[in-house]
Amino acid sequence: MMNLALQEIALKLNELKQLNFEDINKKISPNDLREKLKNFGISNVAEINQQEVAKDTLKEKIKEQVPDANDANIKKIKGNISEKLMDWYFQNTGWEKLEGEVGCNGIDGLYVKRDKDGNIKQVLICESKYNTSQLGETNNGTQMSKEWIQAKLDALQKANPDNKDYATIKEMVNEDRYRARIFRLKELDGELKIEIAKVDSNGSEVAVTELSGKENYKINKIPSIDLQNPEGKFQSKVADAYENIVDQQIQIARSKYENKTNVAA
Repeated sequence: MMNLALQEIALKLNELKQLNFEDINKKISPNDLREKLKNFGISNVAEINQQEVAKDTLKEKIKEQVPDANDANIKKIKGNISEKLMDWYFQNTGWEKLEGEVGCNGIDGLYVKRDKDGNIKQVLICESKYNTSQLGETNNGTQMSKEWIQAKLDALQKANPDNKDYATIKEMVNEDRYRARIFRLKELDGELKIEIAKVDSNGSEVAVTELSGKENYKINKIPSIDLQNPEGKFQSKVADAYENIVDQQIQIARSKYENKTNVAA
């Protein structure tokens, strides 16, 4: 029996070696850390030292200023903030945003660049995510896959039959003449971190990889931005834009959820 117990312990230790401690060393939320530990059979974690785990300070800010918002509402607000900052970032680097959604569903960021005659010459398709949120699985493949993008463009073309831009973009996507990216944002311990990753796809699945070389973005080269003390003009510009967007979205949410509470009362 003792030998069997020792074997089980040895197996568990071997599994733990596979745990990505690089991720753990990064700033992650308590819930994310608990989930990682549970995946390796460590489910009896009673407490996690809060001094060693980063706080989602954006969530705390929203909870404080929008007390009527529940967890699902807060998640939606954070998602809106991420998408708005994504729009600001790409539009400030020369991209024109087109409507990418039909109703509440669609492409978060559909951007183009045009030549001097107004013809589309470049297409950028981007999905915004907050913190650890992942791409979803759909009836048209994984979110941001080529099949998923084609399905969304079909819907946009159908909803906007007179807009020739969507036909052009659809043709460029079919010919693989487009860029696909994930824009990931998180605010932990008062520091803003933005990561933009590359998405490759030939069908219904995706491969997400880091950008490098000329494809990379300036924002990716900054480990994080201290929102209280940003360094230099670029960080200050990003921090100011982020804070303004947060204030705007909190104000919109406060009005929305307070009105719902008043109606219910």
